Amino acid sequence: MKKLILLLAIMVLSHDVFFAQSCLPEGITFTTQEEIDNFQTNNPGCTEIEGNVNINGLNQINNLNGLIGLTAIGGNLRIHQNFSLTSLSGLNNLVTLGGSLEIAFNPMLLSLAGLENIDPGSLDDLVIHDNSALENCGVESVCEYLSSPNGHVDIYNNAGE
Repeated sequence: MKKLILLLAIMVLSHDVFFAQSCLPEGITFTTQEEIDNFQTNNPGCTEIEGNVNINGLNQINNLNGLIGLTAIGGNLRIHQNFSLTSLSGLNNLVTLGGSLEIAFNPMLLSLAGLENIDPGSLDDLVIHDNSALENCGVESVCEYLSSPNGHVDIYNNAGE
């Protein structure tokens, strides 16, 4: 019985070691919805991207749901020129970001919801511009960063500005 309990304890404690892993030290660029949708299939168990993440698909990307398993990005997160993207849902489990957060040229983006779990202390710089439907930060983590930034803040040319 003791061996069974010990075996179960080892299995539970090692769950994260076997199933959660870092990947892509060189980072990744998403340019199509198919790349977003297939991320977990193409990178099984990947919850932490070590490098930069670029999401720029012009009219090709309309949601980030395929990234729901991500908990950390070691570099910058750049979300640029996604003319069909209305939401950042799919990034809801993202807790740490090891670089800058840049959100620009996403004319249909309505809010920053999806970024509410990012630790504001993990951000370096914050750049949000030319998102014509985005009215305010509306997400506590981003607002908290703005109250005491670690780096450069550049916010302009969004709705209401």
